[in-house]
Amino acid sequence: MSCGIIKSYLDSCLNENTEDKTKCKWLENANNLCLQNTTFEKELESIDKSLQEFPRVPVKKICCSCPDIKKIRDDCLISKGDENSECKYLIQSYRLCLRDLGFTKEQLNL
Repeated sequence: MSCGIIKSYLDSCLNENTEDKTKCKWLENANNLCLQNTTFEKELESIDKSLQEFPRVPVKKICCSCPDIKKIRDDCLISKGDENSECKYLIQSYRLCLRDLGFTKEQLNL
């Protein structure tokens, strides 16, 4: 599978954020999902374990959370369509980002 769209977004993010690569964390996650270096289930399990140890409560509404990956996800969906396989990895990464902030599985339909 080609992951060119995600790789392009990731490269751009890394170039724009040379001082703070953490801003590209969820794009790196989407790239790893696309390259099949990890799975959604494995990442979700890791986040769930982290939340058990260090519970977090979201400080913003879902619509205002994870703005960086949300913007890229939306751009992909608008330009490529919701059936595009790479957009699906961006959607998954966005949902993982929200879960990492402490949103419940029920809130995210997981």
